[in-house]
Amino acid sequence: MKPKSIAIVGAAETTELGRIPNLSQIGLHADAALNAMKDAGIGPKDIDGVA
Repeated sequence: MKPKSIAIVGAAETTELGRIPNLSQIGLHADAALNAMKDAGIGPKDIDGVA
């Protein structure tokens, strides 16, 4: 079996830094993920998995 290729194509932080009381933990993750996709120039359909 051939090993699968893995690539990290974008990285980002949340839009706001510091304490952000108006966002839940999942909301913070979603915000950072959207910013990382924007950084990489990709959309959700381009992602095969996350860890």
